[in-house]
Amino acid sequence: MLLEIARLWQEQGCRPARSVLFVAWGAEEIDSSGAAYYLEHPAIPLTQTVGIIALDGVGAGRGPRLLYTAPAREIPLTWPVEVGAVQLGRRVRYEDAVEDGWQTLFGAAGIPTVRFTWERAGDDAYLPGDMVEGIDVDKLASSGEVLTLTASWLAER
Repeated sequence: MLLEIARLWQEQGCRPARSVLFVAWGAEEIDSSGAAYYLEHPAIPLTQTVGIIALDGVGAGRGPRLLYTAPAREIPLTWPVEVGAVQLGRRVRYEDAVEDGWQTLFGAAGIPTVRFTWERAGDDAYLPGDMVEGIDVDKLASSGEVLTLTASWLAER
């Protein structure tokens, strides 16, 4: 999804008011060392980072709604998710952030974060049946629409 949004923005000549950095972290299972390294060696100063949008399990899950989590309901990031979902007629649900995943490192550094995942996406993760065939294209498309609106709103503010 990250690569597709970057491709579409480039193809359409999108020039947002703010710079947008598309990054895929590695080594989440090893103490989120990829994100931790970035926090110590950022490509742009962290003081210029207005938000982090994390993607995890956005194309699969047994639940009926896209789930977005954030600590203390991060208004700069959750508000556009809610508005965008209503505009698109998509079902989303907010949940307080849990203390796992690399995005919590950014929250601890004072950078607003929101995480997208599908409800119950973790039910089949890391199991033998967790294969590319398990991706639900409708869920992936719905996630992508909400994510694109959220990222576009954030990049223009």
